[in-house]
Amino acid sequence: MILLILSYGFFISNTSPSHSVLEPSDIVPNANSHQDNSLDTFRVFSSDFEGIGPRVLRIGSLYAPLPSDPMYPFSGATIRYNSLIYDSLVEFDLETGKVSPALARQWIISADSKHWIFLLRNDVFFHDGTPFNSSVVKYNLDRILDPDHPAYVEERANLDEFPLESVNLLGEDIVEVNFYRPYAPFLNGLTTRLIVSPSSFNVSGQLVTPIGTGPYMLDLETSNETFHNLTRFYHHFRGLAPFEEVHYLVYQLTSPEFISAVISHEIDFIPTSLPKEVESDDDWEIIQTRESSLQALGFFNHNSPILSNRLVRQALNYAINKQDMNDTLFGGVGSPMHSLIPPSVEFHDNSLPGFPFNVSYANSLLDSAGYLKGADGYRFSLDLSGFTFLTNHTNLINFVVDSFDLIGVKANVFEFEGYDRFFSGDYDVYILGIRPSFDASIVRGYLHSDGGLNTGNYSNSIIDDLIVLGESTPIKQEREFYYSTIDPIVQFEVPLLLLSNVGKRFAIAKNLSSLVTMNKNTKIVFNFTLPSPTPVFKIHSTSEIDNTYSNDDSFLFEYQDISIPDYSVYFPEVDLVFDAVRNSPLNVRIQMSNDVQFFLPSQHDKGKFFSIVPSDSSQEYFVRCYYNLNEINSSIPLEALGLLQWDESDHSWHELVSTASNSSLRFVEVKLSGSVLIKFGEILSIEKLTFYFLPLAIFFTLGIGGVIIVIIRGNTRFLRNLKEKYQL
Repeated sequence: MILLILSYGFFISNTSPSHSVLEPSDIVPNANSHQDNSLDTFRVFSSDFEGIGPRVLRIGSLYAPLPSDPMYPFSGATIRYNSLIYDSLVEFDLETGKVSPALARQWIISADSKHWIFLLRNDVFFHDGTPFNSSVVKYNLDRILDPDHPAYVEERANLDEFPLESVNLLGEDIVEVNFYRPYAPFLNGLTTRLIVSPSSFNVSGQLVTPIGTGPYMLDLETSNETFHNLTRFYHHFRGLAPFEEVHYLVYQLTSPEFISAVISHEIDFIPTSLPKEVESDDDWEIIQTRESSLQALGFFNHNSPILSNRLVRQALNYAINKQDMNDTLFGGVGSPMHSLIPPSVEFHDNSLPGFPFNVSYANSLLDSAGYLKGADGYRFSLDLSGFTFLTNHTNLINFVVDSFDLIGVKANVFEFEGYDRFFSGDYDVYILGIRPSFDASIVRGYLHSDGGLNTGNYSNSIIDDLIVLGESTPIKQEREFYYSTIDPIVQFEVPLLLLSNVGKRFAIAKNLSSLVTMNKNTKIVFNFTLPSPTPVFKIHSTSEIDNTYSNDDSFLFEYQDISIPDYSVYFPEVDLVFDAVRNSPLNVRIQMSNDVQFFLPSQHDKGKFFSIVPSDSSQEYFVRCYYNLNEINSSIPLEALGLLQWDESDHSWHELVSTASNSSLRFVEVKLSGSVLIKFGEILSIEKLTFYFLPLAIFFTLGIGGVIIVIIRGNTRFLRNLKEKYQL
């Protein structure tokens, strides 16, 4: 049973007890101690656990952890290193890949994704013994928000820049984050924003001492540029990490010292760039993940008279054998890129055709564009430059140059001398290696007219609108529709040179593989002595709520004593949006089950059922219910679906009149009052269905061409309506 009980009202009226600086001798070790508010705490201390587990983990890295701010996710190497010292509010679950609690235990999201309320853990301490609380979160986020903050984060030109408006304290362990525009990717972005103690900064705002809440502390006295010594933090909220120390060893690229260390097993963990010596050694376990370590792609300058021609951009994409590139340059790890949304990111469409290698077709496209080969065999020349962070970057550039040569395009390669040429737009084609985001909103940087990486000035107003819409809702069904609409446009317009999703592999000594691994955003993850806590809140309702429709407490999800504020609230676990009528507070209990017997023992039915019980039986409210296609009977047309309400007087289901519905965004909205039991079901009779589909049958008699025209005009009209609705 999964029980989720939240209370917005409780958040505001109750705060955690204050904490003082702790010493190990002050506390008796107890892994299951309880505080006054019944929130489980997990603490273990050094005196009882000296010598537990292997003593040292040795990480061999070819990339030095650059001196980057933990709130600024500069590179995978930096995130990997910083995750040893710092924690984030949320993180990716190792098994499901979904965002899960870390320093934040739970959150509430407004339906427009402009307001986020986080309930924080109250059992967390920094390495210097100071407590983690909502003031610390505000300090860290204000560093992004406020240019006058003494520790302002200046490196803001990145894909995950947050449109912050304000950060408010609602209690010692509750914080509210507000945006000046809707921003649904916030949770994914938080996974790489690591929380730093305010004590880490000097009066000038410089980070001088790395103080986090993470499983390890950096020993500055014994560390240098190539050897970082990290010691175990015995007060971590998840218990003990498995190693007393972590030695982070930095080697030069292709250095003989690195190869020697691999062969002699002087290192235990290789997070990237595996040498061939690992492949033939049975003592290493090689792990390949679904995630991409890098997106290799080329940016076209759309101001170029040549590259402004769509046929030319198509031809350049077809000229590159991406599978051969993947096999020869990246060891077959990864995949040819056919979408800007990486394979491990939600809403990636693996069915897109992309641009398979076809030299003859590429040549015919250039002929059609009017660019014929001259006496020297070339049609035109392009200036090419770039940098990808790959160890074989030069080979990648040469591969692209040779591919262009196959279709009579001469590439003039400019030596990489920094990113000035890229950001000034002084190029024809610029090859970059981008650390992939873990949200589909990554396409903003590439495609939006104001995108931070769109220095080639690509512009499409429809794509701009769809990107804004995709960021404007936290609701999965809506976001999926908007991003899936972007992909076909990209396939047609070809704004970029799509190369490869470079795969991620890492190696670990087999005898340690059960103790440490990496998650999808390259954070190092340890097998702690204590399990990650389940976000369960034992909060007692302040008002008596009757037990209507509740005959069993074994629900998939249950929320008790929810107070809906003056904006619509989205509950992702149950795919519901609540909106109180007349902006009056709505105190409600929500239960969801996939078996009606939980509510009505005499009924035998499967599906998606909701019991909604407001504390005020006369209270009116709107509920928008979203459905997934795998939850419904595929034989029932979407137009025949609706919401049904159980009528206790005649023991039957009755159709509810919807106030709004959309089969593309997959929701039905109804206005309700009092306690109800509702479910998705078939609402249209055979007679109604016949009448409904009769016009479609007539359209089909007009021929395929007529149907296509109707579809195209309908989509155009739908997008225009979207723009009007959201005032784009």
